[in-house]
Amino acid sequence: MSHEERKKNSSLDNNAEDLKQAEDVGEFEKDIKKSEKRALKKGVRYALYVFVGLSVVLGGLYLVNQLMKPEKFDFRTKAEGVYFFPADYNEDPADDPAYMAKDRDVWFSDDRGVGVPLDAATASENTVKGLMYRYFLSLKEGDAAAHTALLSKNYKEKYVVQDKFTCQKIHDIRISFNQGEKRDGVSYWHYKVSYKIYENNGTYRGDIGSETARVMNFEVVYEDSTYKINSIGYITAKNDDKATAENKN
Repeated sequence: MSHEERKKNSSLDNNAEDLKQAEDVGEFEKDIKKSEKRALKKGVRYALYVFVGLSVVLGGLYLVNQLMKPEKFDFRTKAEGVYFFPADYNEDPADDPAYMAKDRDVWFSDDRGVGVPLDAATASENTVKGLMYRYFLSLKEGDAAAHTALLSKNYKEKYVVQDKFTCQKIHDIRISFNQGEKRDGVSYWHYKVSYKIYENNGTYRGDIGSETARVMNFEVVYEDSTYKINSIGYITAKNDDKATAENKN
């Protein structure tokens, strides 16, 4: 074999060896990529398991929390055996002469027992009187948004807030100061409140019928730089100075 042939064969051998090494490197890189893909899939699968597991746990905790929450009190719950008039959201109480003939003033008695009818100027006052006047005005006008603005955070958490009701034909409104108290450094004021609803249709209150008054305890708190209604509860003859536990929060 000539020198040129030996040189050529040697070159072929080297090329074959280089090719084999390249193939080995390629296979090695493929193995690495496969391992990386397997690891990635495993990681994604593990993350998915963790996500699903956490979702189940958090969902369960939320469900338990919801079940443990006390049911919000709803004044629209219809009392048995009570007749309610058909609701007419277009009705203007001013067109009803029988209602307009009734005492529609908001009578307010302070801690001295002096009672006066509140006038329209009271609405702009940042006082309990102003709060009470705006409260009954919102009911008379069927203004749910204005009504909601008068309620405290606690009230909204514990009671169903009526988002829609007709103009309420409210009359014989009596408000009198009952007592004040402090809880955890916060001042609260209690007022005895009673009123009647002429031709009650139950869109605001379903616990009373027409022309029926039920004395209630309105708890007032000073919140966000203004007075707000914090809770409303029934007052019974046995417990005349406080709301009953039936819906007092």
